[in-house]
Parts: sequence; C-alpha cells; structure tokens
Amino acid sequence: MNTKKNIALIMSAVILASSALALSGCKAETEEVTEVYTPKVETSVETTIVTTEPPEPPLVLLPEAEERLQEYEHYAGWINIPSVVDEPVVQYTDNDYYLNRDPKQQKNVAGSIYADFRCLLNTRKRSDNIVLYGHNQKDGTRFGQLDFYKWNPLGYYKQQPLIYFDTAYEKRTYKICSMFIINTKPEHDTRPLFDYHNYIDLTDEARFNEFVDQIKKRSLVITDVDIEYGDRFITLSTCSTEFANSRFVIIGREVREGESTEVNTSAAVKNDNPLYPEIIYKYQGGSYRE
Repeated sequence: MNTKKNIALIMSAVILASSALALSGCKAETEEVTEVYTPKVETSVETTIVTTEPPEPPLVLLPEAEERLQEYEHYAGWINIPSVVDEPVVQYTDNDYYLNRDPKQQKNVAGSIYADFRCLLNTRKRSDNIVLYGHNQKDGTRFGQLDFYKWNPLGYYKQQPLIYFDTAYEKRTYKICSMFIINTKPEHDTRPLFDYHNYIDLTDEARFNEFVDQIKKRSLVITDVDIEYGDRFITLSTCSTEFANSRFVIIGREVREGESTEVNTSAAVKNDNPLYPEIIYKYQGGSYRE
C-alpha cells in the first residue's frame, strides 16, 4: 500500500510539474506576441476579448533611391517640374551646409536644392509643409527657371501647374496654388513679416488658416486649387531681384488620396492686386495695399 501511495504521489508531482512547464511556455509565447502586436485587452465578468493590431509595414526605399543614395550621401528626394527643374534634393543638419556645395558635397557656388533641416520627409509623421531652397542660377540650374512663373505667371502656370517631389520612399504630386514675391527683412514692409519658411507644422488650425490666407492674397495667380484644413504643402524658395533679400516663392498643395492630378487651369486668372511688400509699392510710386 505504501508503494502504491508513493507511486501516486510521484505521478501527481509529474503532472503538476508538466502543467507548470506548459503554463510557463504559454506565458512566454504570449509575452512574445504582446511585444510584437501590443494587444488591447478588454475584460468583463463574462468574458475576455483580445484584439490585436499588427504593426505598420516598414518603409521601403524606392528602387531609384537606392541608386541615388550611393551617389549622394545626404539624398532626400528628387524635385521635378517639367522643363523647369529636374534635380536631386539633399538635406543636412543645418541650412548652411549646401548653400555652396553641390549634391556630392563638392564646393560649388551654385549650391544644391536642399530641404529645410527641420522638415521630416521620410517618416509617417512627416511635416505638413516641406520647404526646399535653391539658388536662382543664371544658367537655369537649381531654381534658376522658377522665374518663368514670375515673368509670365498665368501663362506659365497653365503650362506647368504641377510639382513632382519624390522622397526616398514615395512619389508625391502637388498642385501649384500660390506664387509670390516676399521680403525677408522687416524694414521692407510696415506689416508683420510673413516668415513663410517657418510654417512647417500646420497642425494648429488657426496657424494653418493664417498660412493659407497669406499665400492666397499674395499670389500672382488666383487658381482653382481648393485648400482645406489637413492638407499638406511643398514650398519652393529662391532669391529674387526686386529688392535686396527678396524671395520668389511657389507653393503646391499635395494631391489628396484618391484625388485626380488634373488641374482646371482654364479657371485660373491673374491676380490684378496681389499683396506685395511695401518696398515694391514705393518703387512703383503708389501706396501699398492693406
């Protein structure tokens, strides 16, 4: 009898140990799943429901980006407006590095087209407004041919109303919605300086509306491109020649998901009274617009 009791006790111990090992194994597996999927657990008296949300797939480099990264260490994208600009975009940790360096980091007075260092280009939390800078080169390189829009704003807008900007991970298209001449020094206008290049984060609706209001009333062309809160933009900025430190700026609104890239250019009209910096009105002998 004692022997049978001992055997029974041993069997019970084995079963308990096996159960404990099985439970320990399930726990480890559950922890691994939890770490990957971060399950949301809703518990009630009657039942426990577990719902899982798989992680977003990783960003994948565009095939051409892989090649360009071999050529340009700080490659950030490619900017294209047919017959106007077709060049790589670089980005560094400040906005001075590429002022006098080409995309391969060689000394060059023509510099590069580069993204503002504050802009997030290749993350899912990307900036609402991507700001790109480039010299206004006389030979037409960099942003040298953006002047076409300034010399003949309505005519050239109707020819080229789209901006194409590919980051290293995705292709984006923008509809031009504004183009204007702007001052960068407060002394050139009695009104507050419109620091267009600092409107990168537009999550605040009031700031978004302020940005849209400014670019609309300053634009040389009134377009048919609608803008609504939540839209994203691209800003192209280059030097201009109207007065010292003037800039010519073109802004595009990103084509929304599911939206056609078609632009009704026939609805665009020249703005006969765009808002200029006051210094321009002085040169023209008139009074500035309120």
